Parts: sequence; C-alpha cells; structure tokens
Amino acid sequence: MYHSSPLAVGYNRASFQVKEEIKMENNNRFWPHIRRVTHIMMMAHRSCFDFHLFNAR
Repeated sequence: MYHSSPLAVGYNRASFQVKEEIKMENNNRFWPHIRRVTHIMMMAHRSCFDFHLFNAR
C-alpha cells in the first residue's frame, strides 16, 4: 500500500508549521519513520556545515 498524500502534507508542513508537523508525526501509524526523515530535512538538525551562510558576508 502506498499513499502519497499524508507524506506530501508532512513535507509541506515541515518547514512552515513545525508544531503541527510534530502532532501529525506522533499520530501517524503508517509511517513511523516520518519523524526521523523530516528532522533530517530540517536545516537546524543537519550535521553538515552550511557554507552559504558563512560566506554571505
């Protein structure tokens, strides 16, 4: 079974409404890994250094 709409909604809300995304992640039984995936996508949780911010000045 593959449903694209909840995953797409989660990705669309991840960057704008983080609190609503966390509510939806905790209630999501079909994709238990969506919390890990969305946190990897978030810039604040990434381990790589962003040289674009460093070289902006």
